[in-house]
Amino acid sequence: MKNTAKENDMNTIQIGSKAAFPTLEPRIYLNHAAISPPSRQLIQKSMVVLQDYAKQGVGAVFKWVEQREVLRETLANFIHAKPDEIGLCANTTSGIIHIAHLIPWQQGAKVICFKGEFPTNVTPWQQAVKRCNGEVIWIDLKRFTENPENALSEVEAALKTGATALACSAVQFQTGLRMPLESIGKLCKKYSTLFAVDAIQACGIIPINVQKLNIDFLSCGSHKWLMGIEGCGFVYINERVFKSMSPQTAGWLSHENGLSFLFDGPNLLQYNRPIKRNASVVEHGAMNAIGFAALAASVEDI
Repeated sequence: MKNTAKENDMNTIQIGSKAAFPTLEPRIYLNHAAISPPSRQLIQKSMVVLQDYAKQGVGAVFKWVEQREVLRETLANFIHAKPDEIGLCANTTSGIIHIAHLIPWQQGAKVICFKGEFPTNVTPWQQAVKRCNGEVIWIDLKRFTENPENALSEVEAALKTGATALACSAVQFQTGLRMPLESIGKLCKKYSTLFAVDAIQACGIIPINVQKLNIDFLSCGSHKWLMGIEGCGFVYINERVFKSMSPQTAGWLSHENGLSFLFDGPNLLQYNRPIKRNASVVEHGAMNAIGFAALAASVEDI
């Protein structure tokens, strides 16, 4: 959420003040790594969405579709990406599932995962390589607290086996360990291994520059440090990498100009229209208009 906001009396809310959270019961709230409480501004923006749909029904759709395009650009700027590299999704898990099933895995492919990770950043990868009789190469996260230099050597040794991808959380959920993304990203680039990052514990509190860090994929929900609400998030898919990807899942809005057959005239219903060739291919169908409006209210000034 933006660092300052205006109250009704136009007084500035100071960082650390509870003025934006007038109904929050705890005197001090430090659990944003789990769920951020919605601020007054988020609640107000959510109510605007509901009121628009209550008044206009389907007539409200395009207003909030346009708002999501502005949000896409904001999120791209936030992580130093391009708008076409941002796809909107339901949460971190759904984003990682999309990514894991976008990669054209070869028979016997390997993916590197870390013991101690939240299951969100393990289970989708296990399922993906299972389809190709592949395997998971495990590295224990304890190595990074015991001897970070040796841990990176272990990562490099795993990469030398020809792993297709490496999946890593930016910040570890159990310990708060901030992973050396820049060093890992350089190693992945050296060995032509796809680098996928779960950023739910980082975005909003730790700067993320996907270009500098050599990140190929990133997934993040909005309900932690981005201070949005549950049920919405985003993915980043590097446009260069996407060219070699093979989407295995798609919905009606995954088509180019997915809405056109509804409005452009009769006899336009087709099932062979091209599938999108950018990150928005993950936007399969009807979106969480309220959740994305709340996220936009939170990040509009970043």
